[in-house]
Amino acid sequence: MNGPYWSLCYEVWYYVIFGLFFFVRTAWRVPLVLCACLVAGPQILALFPVWIAGAWLATRRGEWPRLKAGIAWLVFIGAPLIAVGINVGGVDHAIKAFVHNHVSGFWRLEASQRLITDYILGLAVLVHLIAFVNLGPAIGDWFVARRRTLAALAGFSFTMYLFHRPLVILAGILMPPDWKGMPASVAVAILMVLLCWLISFATERQLPAWRRLMGHLLRRRVTA
Repeated sequence: MNGPYWSLCYEVWYYVIFGLFFFVRTAWRVPLVLCACLVAGPQILALFPVWIAGAWLATRRGEWPRLKAGIAWLVFIGAPLIAVGINVGGVDHAIKAFVHNHVSGFWRLEASQRLITDYILGLAVLVHLIAFVNLGPAIGDWFVARRRTLAALAGFSFTMYLFHRPLVILAGILMPPDWKGMPASVAVAILMVLLCWLISFATERQLPAWRRLMGHLLRRRVTA
């Protein structure tokens, strides 16, 4: 009932491997990283470079390439079009089928068999973000002026990611068969967003409380 959850199952291992590599300062670092990679397996590791690219970009904010405004706008608009073209045109499935049929054992990557187009999508997101910061100060000022509103909307985005698919499926089960068409779809979409917003008060909006609790427990352990 929750297909989009696959990405979190991948990402949790990226955090584990990343944490072991950067925070273990003993001779155990390499063995622990290798063990984590072994447990994660090739399916998850196949998309690790995409995650690393995002992590690298996030830690290099002051060093992002500078682009002229015209080129920045071209990249900013073009990158999402590439992503849409790959998905709408079925390019990802076509490449996956071709490689699957010509490379022995490729099927073992299972859900990561579209890694070629996934790398392209990852690169598109990367250059899209770089282009955004080069669009000019007016664009940045517009977002800064609406910081509180945007932060409030982003405050339940993780809950939306986790719960939107089960809610849509549940709505499909509960809705009468004759409720079809655009009005019903819009109503379901609005209801889904409102429900995710309400659920967020019990999930990600409790993040400060969880941080305080974890900080308290860690401080007690360090003191002991």
